[in-house]
Amino acid sequence: MKLGHLASDLSRLASLVEMGNKAQTIKGVIEESKFFCEWSVRDFELDIQTLLAEIQSFLSQMELQWDFLSHQNEWRESVVHKSKVWSQELLQKSGLINSQ
Repeated sequence: MKLGHLASDLSRLASLVEMGNKAQTIKGVIEESKFFCEWSVRDFELDIQTLLAEIQSFLSQMELQWDFLSHQNEWRESVVHKSKVWSQELLQKSGLINSQ
């Protein structure tokens, strides 16, 4: 369920960035997702811990760079793509969806 929650947050983040929502809303989802990675990492095996650390690092960089890069379409597209890919990966690892 924890991985499913984070997958949902990442999917929501991708949608918010795609729709060009307010930076404050996006930053709230980023912060929630970062903390969720940190709080839940110890509950998982090493491969998932590594993935959560990678996601958290990306989210931290995104948060720091948001004001400077959020107006660049290529960067926003990259954020959307990575968020969607990680969301799917987390759903598969959680067992909430089939990997077929």
